[in-house]
Amino acid sequence: MDEQKTKSILIITSEAFPYGMAGTNRIISLAKGFKLNDVEVEVLSIFKYGKSYNQTNFPVHGTYEGIAYTNVLIAEAKHLTRLKRVIKRNISSLLILKYLIRKVDKNTKILYYSPWIWPALLVRLFTRVRRNIFVKEETEHPSLRLKGKSKIYQTIYLNHYYQIFDGLFVITQNLHDFFVRELRYRKPILIVPMVVDLESYTNDNKTIHNAIVFSGELDIEKEGLDILLRAFAAFVGRHPEYILDLYGKPVSHTQELRINNLIAELSLSESVRLNGFKTRDELTEILSAARILVFTRPPSLQATYGFSTKLGEYLAVGKPVIATKVGEIDRYLVDRVNAFLADPECLSVQAKMEEIVNDYKFALEVGKEARNCAIINFNNKIEAERIINFFRSVGAS
Repeated sequence: MDEQKTKSILIITSEAFPYGMAGTNRIISLAKGFKLNDVEVEVLSIFKYGKSYNQTNFPVHGTYEGIAYTNVLIAEAKHLTRLKRVIKRNISSLLILKYLIRKVDKNTKILYYSPWIWPALLVRLFTRVRRNIFVKEETEHPSLRLKGKSKIYQTIYLNHYYQIFDGLFVITQNLHDFFVRELRYRKPILIVPMVVDLESYTNDNKTIHNAIVFSGELDIEKEGLDILLRAFAAFVGRHPEYILDLYGKPVSHTQELRINNLIAELSLSESVRLNGFKTRDELTEILSAARILVFTRPPSLQATYGFSTKLGEYLAVGKPVIATKVGEIDRYLVDRVNAFLADPECLSVQAKMEEIVNDYKFALEVGKEARNCAIINFNNKIEAERIINFFRSVGAS
C-alpha cells in the first residue's frame, strides 16, 4: 500500500477540545502519539457549546500542543424551542460536511470518537464518495448511552449503527468480546487500551505534600466517592496531617449536595477540599505533587467494559496508586508490585492508605513500577503506531 495513504488522520469528536474531561485527554494523547509517528493529525470537534462556554476558551480554530483543531459548532446559548434546536442541529451537521469537502483528501483516515448517529451518517456518505477509511472508537459499553431510548432506537443502534464503519477500536478485551459475541460484529476490531501522554509526566517533581488526590467526575455511584470518603474518615483520625483533595466537577447539583452532606456527616470539612475543575496542565502538576493517588471505582457496567483514563495518568506520575479491583485492572496491575489494589469497600481502601504511609519508601518503589507499567502498556506512541498499522490493513483489505 502507498505510504502516502498513512500521512494524515482526522479525529472527529463530540468531546470539547482542547479543554475537557477524560475523552478529551484520550484524544490529545492519541493525537500526540500520531505526531510522534510522523503522521499529521487534526481534531474536528462537534461538541455542543452552551452557556458555560465561549469563544475565548474555545476558539473556532487553533493549535494545542502542536495539534491543529477546529470547533464547528461554537454558537450562542442553547435555543429554547425544540424547532429551533432541530433546525440548528441539521444546519450544524451540514457544517461538518462542508468542512470535510474543503479540508479532507482521499488519503486521510478518519477516526470517529462520538456516539452521535447523524454526523456519522454524513461522514460515511462523504467517505463512500472519497473512499476514505472510517473507523469508530468505542470506550464504553453502548448500553450506557441508550438508557431512556426506545426499543426501536436501541435495536437500530446496536445492530446497524456500528456497521457503517470500516472497523472499530475498543478499549478493553471485555468490550471486544461483547461486539464479537453479543453483536456478532465481523469487521476488523483493534483493542486500543487506555493511553497516556507520557511526555507530560516526567516524574521529576520532588515536591510532595501530605495530600491524597482524586481527580475526575465527582459522582458517588460511578467513582465510589462514598467508599473514598468513608475510608479517609477512618484514616485521617490516625493521620490528621493528611488532606484529601478532590478535583473535578459534580455531575449534577444532586450529586454535589450528596457529597457535601457526606463530608459533613463524617466531620471532614477541615480535611477534605473540593477544588473544582482544573486544566490538563494544572492537573499534571497537582498529581505530581501528591503523596498518594486514589481510584475507588466500584463494580459497574462502565467499570467492567471501560478503563479509566485518569488511572493511566496516575500510573505515569510514578507515585503510589491505590486502585480498586474492578474491570480489567488486574490485567495490568499487581498488588504491591506496581499498585496497591483494594477491594471496592472502605475498610480495604483504608488499609491500603495505612500500608503506604507506614512504609512510604517502599510505596515509592511501587510507584516507580507503576510508571513502568504505563510506559509498557499505555504508551501513546506505541498504541498510535498500532492504529496506523490497523488503518493500513483495513485499507489493504
